[in-house]
Amino acid sequence: DDGGFESGAYNNSAIATPHLDALARRSLLFRNAFTSVSSCSPSCASLLTGLPQ
Repeated sequence: DDGGFESGAYNNSAIATPHLDALARRSLLFRNAFTSVSSCSPSCASLLTGLPQ
């Protein structure tokens, strides 16, 4: 949940992430998104509940 653009799914070849890349190929991959809060827990709570922080 704290991953950024470090995986190969985002065309980063510095770090090998074969399992995340495979998941990304089978998933919806967001390349332009935003979050309501910069820290993880409130942001996850907002996504899970649909309520703003």
